[in-house]
Amino acid sequence: MPKKAIDLACQYFPSLDRPRVTIQTKDLAVCDGHLAEITQDSWLEVIGDLKTVEVIEADAQPQKKSLVLSTPFAGQTHLPTSDYKGRQIPVTAQTSTLLEEVLDAVTRRLGICRKGLRATHDYYGTMNPDRNLAHHELENGDTICLHVEQIGGKPVIYLHSPNEIAASVKLSLVPEWEFSVIYPKVPIKEQRGQHIEWTIRTQKDGSLVETSTGTEVAYLFWEAETDSTVPMTPPLSPVSGQLPPAEYFSPAHSDLHDDNAVVLGVDSVPRYLEKALAALGLHLEARTSFITYWLPSILKHSFVALRFVPQESYERAAPLEVTPRPDVITRVFMLFKGLSEDVLNEWTGARARADEDVVKWQGIVGVDASRMADTGLFRVLEWGGMEVLGSQRVLGEL
Repeated sequence: MPKKAIDLACQYFPSLDRPRVTIQTKDLAVCDGHLAEITQDSWLEVIGDLKTVEVIEADAQPQKKSLVLSTPFAGQTHLPTSDYKGRQIPVTAQTSTLLEEVLDAVTRRLGICRKGLRATHDYYGTMNPDRNLAHHELENGDTICLHVEQIGGKPVIYLHSPNEIAASVKLSLVPEWEFSVIYPKVPIKEQRGQHIEWTIRTQKDGSLVETSTGTEVAYLFWEAETDSTVPMTPPLSPVSGQLPPAEYFSPAHSDLHDDNAVVLGVDSVPRYLEKALAALGLHLEARTSFITYWLPSILKHSFVALRFVPQESYERAAPLEVTPRPDVITRVFMLFKGLSEDVLNEWTGARARADEDVVKWQGIVGVDASRMADTGLFRVLEWGGMEVLGSQRVLGEL
């Protein structure tokens, strides 16, 4: 525990002023190379991920900031810890206080890094951290929402053709998503969202050659980060005579609920995914890559809610165009989030649904597994996923 670590440090270094000593680290991914304090509450959550810690003694007379002033700003924030538990964070500030100082105070108190958090006022419009609270017209009872950047993890695209062919693969993203990684690397074009294009030649062994770079790969790889401050792309207008899609998928505002997910203990997740992915048409290598990629993130939790997004809905967020036109395209995108045991009573339907036949996902996603298994067809398979971290909130009064 940090208290015992501090006691030990003070024992070996008697000159330390114990009330001003903290234990800090750079090892956590969210720290992005910057020191963050390990609080008493977070110690057990992060200790398994730590390699080194630093004993820091604060200055005897730290520079005063405007967070100790007259108007109360007492609130609650629910930030992305491993168990997603909210904690009460008391803050006192004047309306002349910069928003950046408020956010720094909250993140320091929780022992997390400021980087990667965006603030909005009651979910509407990005708040400039370099402006004060008065500029943002905050009033008593208003809400500051902290949005965590979410990453669409390792979507990969396989192309399997009975004959060697030249093909073009174009991928576009709605403005809520931005490419963070592409391989093979090709230029990103900007026009109402981002767009890329690979020119490839398929090989008999299933590998691909990206002709503009000469790179030989097993699949095409891309990753994207969400920008929750961008307004949601509006749903398509309904077309006469056509039924609307099952849902509207928004990368930055997606979530899971008791009525659309399954909930499993983490020990049951690998076997469940193996069966579900096979039912959705993923071959052995794709299933193995999918599970091993996401398993480290899943194992950080005790329980996980997961679901697969309907292809038609996912297609609107990341349109994929392959030329010549494939005989069948299968796009499998999973959303998941960690749950703690004390919220399981809110997920009774999802827990019961975990015992249902995984074949149901074929209808939900919109997969023709028999055609996907036909080696005589030109087939395109994509898999990916995203851990839902959600919008975090600071509720306060000024």
